[in-house]
Amino acid sequence: MLAAAYDRIVDSFLRTRVGGWTNLHVMTPVDARLMRWTGGRLSTAFGSKFGPHAVLLRSTGAKTGHLREVPLVATPDGDDWILIASATGQARNPAWYHNLKANPHCSLLVPHRGRIDCVARETTGPERHRAWDAANRHYGGYATYQARTDRAIPVMILSPRNAPATPS
Repeated sequence: MLAAAYDRIVDSFLRTRVGGWTNLHVMTPVDARLMRWTGGRLSTAFGSKFGPHAVLLRSTGAKTGHLREVPLVATPDGDDWILIASATGQARNPAWYHNLKANPHCSLLVPHRGRIDCVARETTGPERHRAWDAANRHYGGYATYQARTDRAIPVMILSPRNAPATPS
């Protein structure tokens, strides 16, 4: 009962503009360090419904070529992971999206599973709709973020490198 109330409060706050700003500018830097230090086991999402799906994306910077780490909420989809490039509804796509488009080889640090080497691809058509719906079942705030922006929010699928290739 208390956990459900806490989840509703966190969910409602994250959907606000102030909550989105707080997530991007306060929680994200804290989580990047906290998740790195704890092997992905702890984040500011700990104790909420988002905790088990908090991941640390490690990718190569599109412009710099340097390692970039960003904490995100990922929706598991079989062996794959769905990432929504919402940036809380800002006008521009997040930097991590551009990094994955330029350098699709990346990894996820997943709680209690460790590092998973992946290849990222952007979804389109029916696959995008299916993945978008799956992510929205996990966190309905993505629809709120889509309503804030004129851009179509990209949906990325990260597949483990050792998994069989799936059609685009």
